[in-house]
Amino acid sequence: MSIYELAVKERIDHFNNKSWFVVQELESGEELVDVEISIEAQEKMLSMIEKEPDKYFTNQDFVKGFAYRLSRTNAGSAKYGPCEVCGKYADTMYMLVEMVRFWNPVKKKNSVTHHGCRSSTFGHKECLAKLTEKPQ
Repeated sequence: MSIYELAVKERIDHFNNKSWFVVQELESGEELVDVEISIEAQEKMLSMIEKEPDKYFTNQDFVKGFAYRLSRTNAGSAKYGPCEVCGKYADTMYMLVEMVRFWNPVKKKNSVTHHGCRSSTFGHKECLAKLTEKPQ
């Protein structure tokens, strides 16, 4: 059985001022999926690889967004200092850990890494939640 490389490619129609994205099998050039949004094409391609890892692979790097872990500590500002977001005292301190989701071509599945992320942040639960609303 052969294994085929997949990639997401953008297609542009200059006459109609329109673009769309396809999942393409690189060896044959066959377009397997056709969607208007890049992230949808990436998700469909990765889903195809996850379902049939013996048939498909990709060498494209995709960042799939951020993931966060919020943990309650057993102490407050007396131990950790003031909230790192608002600077105020906190009876209960939480720790926020930021991670980046990505496609791991070695494991052939979605993974997370701390590489390129901010260090752990300590503060009020509500203050830390605001940091997860959009990438910093």
